[in-house]
Order: sequence, then C-alpha cells, then structure tokens
Amino acid sequence: MSLFPIRRSHQPRTPITTLWNPFPDWPAFHDRINQLFGTMDIGELLSPDNVWSPSLDISETDREMIVKVDVPGMEKKDVSVEIDQGDLLIKGERKIEKDESKDKYVHVERSYGTFLRRLPLPDYVDQDNITATCRNGLLELRLQLIPGAKKDVRTVNID
Repeated sequence: MSLFPIRRSHQPRTPITTLWNPFPDWPAFHDRINQLFGTMDIGELLSPDNVWSPSLDISETDREMIVKVDVPGMEKKDVSVEIDQGDLLIKGERKIEKDESKDKYVHVERSYGTFLRRLPLPDYVDQDNITATCRNGLLELRLQLIPGAKKDVRTVNID
C-alpha cells in the first residue's frame, strides 16, 4: 500500500488556471486602463501646465563637455542657462500655440509648459568658460574643462 496514490491515466492534467480563474475580467480591465492612460499625458495628471522635460545628450572630449538639449519650437529668448552652486540649470517655457479662430485641435501630443533641468557639474569644468547657442530647436552648451584637473578615480577594496 502506498501513501501517495499512483495516477495510472495517461491523460494530461488540466492546469489549475483553467479550472478556476480569480480574475475573469482582467483582460477587459487591462484594456480600459490602457485606454484611459494611453490618451492622457502624465503632465496632465501633475499640473495644468503640462510639466515636461526636454531630452538631452552629454558628451566629453579632451578639452570640453558638450550638452545638447532638444528644445523644438523654442527660440533663445524662451530658454535660460545659469550656474547655481556648482549645478548647471537649464530653464525654459514652451507656450501652446492657440489660434482658436482657425484651428480646432482633435488630438494634442506635444508637451507645453515650463521645464527645469539641473545637472551637477564635475569639479574639472571651468564654470566661468561656458558658451551657449540655440538654433533650429537645439540648445548647445560647450563647457571648457580645466586642464589637468580631472577627478581621481580610486579603487575601493571589498572585504
């Protein structure tokens, strides 16, 4: 006699999920959530000003650090660059284009409102020698590096 009965049938077992489904309406619920949040920008949830943040790239050569910021549809008067306690602050505002007499928007995906990007600057950047240009929706910052002032890289032993 065995404590555990041996199953002699060669029929495959039916998975438990087909026997009982605790969330029978999950696909419909998931579709409704996607419909709700698929058409809503996170900026709409945070504030009426549609908070947004432009994308940027940072590269470095032997002599300078280059920061490129995408600011489509903006001019240099709409953007400001500041140094604050060792941080590079890039601020701006993209205003919504409204001409209600001509256009009636059916769908809007572009973000509008103010933005602030705060980038900590390394010690080897010359904070007094920074140039900026804004052309064709691209803000380009060139930060000169202090010669021979690179940060030391130290290895930490792991016990």
